[in-house]
Amino acid sequence: ARGYHAYKWLMYGYLQKGNLAKAKEMVYEMKKNCEELPSSRARAHFIMMQGAYVAESGDWDDPIAAVSFDLEKINLTTKSVHHFTKGMLGYHQKKETDLVEEIKTLSKFRIEGKQKMEIGGAKMCSGVSRYLQPPTPTEVNRVHVMEMELNAVLALLKNDEKRAEDWFQKATAVENDTKFSYGPPEIVKPSDELYGEWLLGKNKMAEAKVQFESVLERAPKRLLAMQGLEKTK
Repeated sequence: ARGYHAYKWLMYGYLQKGNLAKAKEMVYEMKKNCEELPSSRARAHFIMMQGAYVAESGDWDDPIAAVSFDLEKINLTTKSVHHFTKGMLGYHQKKETDLVEEIKTLSKFRIEGKQKMEIGGAKMCSGVSRYLQPPTPTEVNRVHVMEMELNAVLALLKNDEKRAEDWFQKATAVENDTKFSYGPPEIVKPSDELYGEWLLGKNKMAEAKVQFESVLERAPKRLLAMQGLEKTK
């Protein structure tokens, strides 16, 4: 498991250096690992690596974006990243029905997660697998952020920019109020980065600058946020 964790961090490091070819190679290696030794840990790390790679490279046409594995024994955050990635793939392929289905799944995860959190009581002992433990408020919030991000891009697909911006603002408000850890982000496409990129496209430089700076407060030197910030000058 430690090997997988280090491998994921290394892949993220290549992404931050702009070495997309090496990062892609590592995602494919993890895919091969999952096919040969399909443990839940391997599958979980693949999901996070896959999501990070396509979200940061924009390489949605690559077959790796559509790869799926069994989600059995996968924790809430990681399962949600899987469905977020599939939803974003639907957006980029302009498949509205696929995107709507992934939003429904994340909504279901959020509602069930909140219910389990409320009745779950204290966390189980540390030896119990994460997927068996009641979700934390942080995990439920992450699901909510990804759900709202997909709602935002669905609105864009429908050419409803006002509604899209409403969703972007709601997503960033929740994410900025959610605990975060250092390293590869659990929300593979930070909502303020996604919002900032949209604002850039609308030539709203001052507003975009605020969003990219917000990303960099939580993830210093994150490449896409730094590149976005540079474009606002």
